[in-house]
Amino acid sequence: MPPNRLKNISIFFLKLCISLGLLGYFLSRVNLSQVIETIIHFPKGLLLLICLLYLIPQLINTFKWRLLLPNHSYSSLFKMTILGQYYNLILPGQIVGEGVKAYKLGRGKQDAEEVAASVAVDKITALIGLLLVGIFGVFLSHSPIPYGIPVALLIIVAVFFLFLFSFHFQAIRNFSGFILTRFLDHSPRTARLAGQLRSFMDAWRTYSRQTRLIFYSIGLGILFQLVVAFLTLILAAPLGISVSFIDWCWIMPISSIVVLLPVTIGGIGVREGAFIIILGWLGVSNDKALALSLMCFFIQVLLAGWGLGYEINWQVKSLQKGIGGDKN
Repeated sequence: MPPNRLKNISIFFLKLCISLGLLGYFLSRVNLSQVIETIIHFPKGLLLLICLLYLIPQLINTFKWRLLLPNHSYSSLFKMTILGQYYNLILPGQIVGEGVKAYKLGRGKQDAEEVAASVAVDKITALIGLLLVGIFGVFLSHSPIPYGIPVALLIIVAVFFLFLFSFHFQAIRNFSGFILTRFLDHSPRTARLAGQLRSFMDAWRTYSRQTRLIFYSIGLGILFQLVVAFLTLILAAPLGISVSFIDWCWIMPISSIVVLLPVTIGGIGVREGAFIIILGWLGVSNDKALALSLMCFFIQVLLAGWGLGYEINWQVKSLQKGIGGDKN
C-alpha cells in the first residue's frame, strides 16, 4: 500500500475513534433510554415537514453560489451543493468537502481555477454571514452568555474579512508570488501547479474587487443562517426545549464553527458536545440537548444520502464515458 494512502487511512480511523470516543462520553452523561423515547415520540408529520423545509437553505446556498458563477446552470450547482452534504458527512471537517465540490465541478474545464476561487469566496462569505448572525444574537440575547463569546465572534469575523480581501494588499501578493517562485517554479510539473495557483489567486482577487457582489453574498449567508435558526427553533420545540429565536441565532453559529474543526468524521461527537454545553448554559437538560443534536444529525444524513445518489450517478457516468472512450 502506498505510504500516502496508508497515512490517509490512519488519519481517517484516528478521527473516527475520536468521534466515537466523544459520542460515547456524552452518551454516558445522559439517560439514553429517555433520549431514545423523546426522539421516538417526535411528531412524524412535523419531522417530515421540517426535512422538506431544510431544502430552503440548500436553495439559498445554491443561489448564493450562482452569483459567483453565473455561467453555470442552477441545476448543476444545486447538485454540487447537495453532493457537498455527502462529503461534509464522510470527510473530516467541512472544508475538505468544499474542496471536493470545486474539484468535481471544475475538473477538465477551462475555468477550473475560477470555480475553485468561487468555492473559497462562497465559503468565506457564508462564514461571515454566520458570524454576523451570531453577533446579532449575542448582543440582543438576555441569556447568560460567557463574556469571551462575543469578543471571539468579533475577532473571528474581522479575520475572515481580512482574509477575504487579502489579495488586495500588495505585500501579500508579493509574498505569495515569492513562495510560488521559490518552491514551485523549478520543474514542469510543479510549475503547472504554480500557474494554477496564480490563476486561482487572480480569480479570488477579481471576486473581492466586486464589492456589491460580495455583500450580496454575505447577505444571502445571513439569510441562510436565519432560516437555519428558525428551523432549529421548530425542531427543538416538540423536544421540550424552550429557547428563543434570538438565542438560536448565536447558538447555531457557535456549534457550526465547532463542527468545522477537522478532528472528527461528520462532526460526530463535537456537535453533541457543543449542544450539551451551550444549551446547558440556558438550563436545558443533557437528555434534551443530545436528542436535538441527534435529530439535526438525522437530517444531515438524509441530505448526505441524497448527495450519495448524485455521487453514484456521477461515478456511473464517468465509468460509462471511460468504457466508451476505450471502445473508440
